[in-house]
Amino acid sequence: METWPHPGGQLEQLLKAEGLPCPSKLEATTVLTVEHLEYFAMCAAASQLERPDGPYQEIVVFGTATNILRFFLGDEWTDDNLFGCHSDVLPRYKAGRLFLRTEPIEGDKLSFLLSHRALNLAECLFNFQKIAGVSQRRAVLKSSGLEAAYGELEGFKLISSPLLKPRFVAPTGRKGADYDAEFTAINGQIICCEIKTKQEHLEYRASTVRNTIESARKQLPKCKPGFVFLRVPDHWVKQVKIKEIVDLSIQSVLRQSCRLAAVVLVWEEWAYFGNSCAVAPKFAAQVNLRSEYRNMPIQETLALFGTRSNQSWISIDKYVIKNLPRLVELAKRYLPTLSQLLEQRQEATEDNEC
Repeated sequence: METWPHPGGQLEQLLKAEGLPCPSKLEATTVLTVEHLEYFAMCAAASQLERPDGPYQEIVVFGTATNILRFFLGDEWTDDNLFGCHSDVLPRYKAGRLFLRTEPIEGDKLSFLLSHRALNLAECLFNFQKIAGVSQRRAVLKSSGLEAAYGELEGFKLISSPLLKPRFVAPTGRKGADYDAEFTAINGQIICCEIKTKQEHLEYRASTVRNTIESARKQLPKCKPGFVFLRVPDHWVKQVKIKEIVDLSIQSVLRQSCRLAAVVLVWEEWAYFGNSCAVAPKFAAQVNLRSEYRNMPIQETLALFGTRSNQSWISIDKYVIKNLPRLVELAKRYLPTLSQLLEQRQEATEDNEC
C-alpha cells in the first residue's frame, strides 16, 4: 500500500499544474477516510460530466471502488484484474479474472459479477483498514488466489461489527493453532474462526462439504470455542436446499466435535429482472448442541452478524447514490479541467496497451 496521492505522481502534478484546489483531504495518507471517498467519487463523476443524461451512478460507484483498490492493492493488480483491455497479464492474475468475470463468458448471466465483486472487495478493504492483521490479508490478495482471499473477507464481514471486537490472526502453520480470525461473543468469550471457500467451478457433494469442515475444525484450538465459516457457490444453493446441505454435511461433523460451537454457511443470492439484477448476502448458522460451549449466548451473538447490525459500516454504493447530485455539482465546480486531462491520459494509455 502506498500513500495517496503518490508524491510526485500524475494526480499531484495535474493538481499543481492546473492550480486546482488541494485541500487537506489530498495530503499524503496511509489511511482512507470518508473525505477521500468523497474525492474518489467526485473524480469518477467528473469523468461522466459530458454525458447528456448525466453520470450513470453505476459507473461512478465502480470508478470509486476502482480508486480504492488502486490505493490498497496498487495499479498493476487493479488493471490486470479488473480491466478486460489488459489482456497480457501476469499468470497469477488469470484465475482472479475468471472469478471476477473480467472477461465475460458468452451466455453467462452473471455479467454483473465484476462490478459487484470489485465493489464488495473495495468496501471490505475500506472498512477493515484499521482492524488488526489486515495488512497480511492485503498481501495475500496481491500475491495469492483471489477467490479464497475474497471468501475469507466475506466471512470476516459477518463478524466485523465493533461490538464483536474482530481481528485477523497471523498464520502459524501449526495444527490446532492455524486459524483465520477471532471475535468476542457478547459474554466476553473469545471465539476462534476458520474461514473456507469452495471454488465456484466445483459441483456440490455432501462429502466435499463434510471433509472441508472437518479439515477446518482441526485447525482450531481444542481449548477454545470455534466457528467454521464456509463460503459456498450460489449454484449449490439453487441445486440443493440449504437445509439439506446443513443436515447431511454439517451434522455428521458436529456430532464428532466438542470444540466446534457452530458452522456458518455463507453465499450470495442473485435475482435477475430483465437487464438488471439484485444480489443479497446470505448466511445460515448451525449451532452444535453437543459442544461444551453450547450454553454460550450464541444466538444472541449471531444477531450481531452482518453489516445491518454494524452501524459503523460504510456502504460505498449507498454513499455514492445518496450524494451523487452534490458530487456532480462539486465536480462541475472543481474538476472539469482535471477530468479532461485524466480522460485524455487514459485514452492515450488504452491506445498503447489494448
